[in-house]
Amino acid sequence: MEITKEYLEEQIKIASEGKDKALADANAYAGAIQAFQMMLKRLEEKPAESGEVIGLRQPD
Repeated sequence: MEITKEYLEEQIKIASEGKDKALADANAYAGAIQAFQMMLKRLEEKPAESGEVIGLRQPD
């Protein structure tokens, strides 16, 4: 198989698309981790009552 400029350009394009998806996935996981950490901190500061829904918003 001959490695051509076109082949290499296509491989770079495919790898770049994979990198973009991996970065998006990593950002989504980081956001989820941060949200869970915030909820955990809130629970540590004020334990939930039985059946209480835990959220990130502070009561008004």
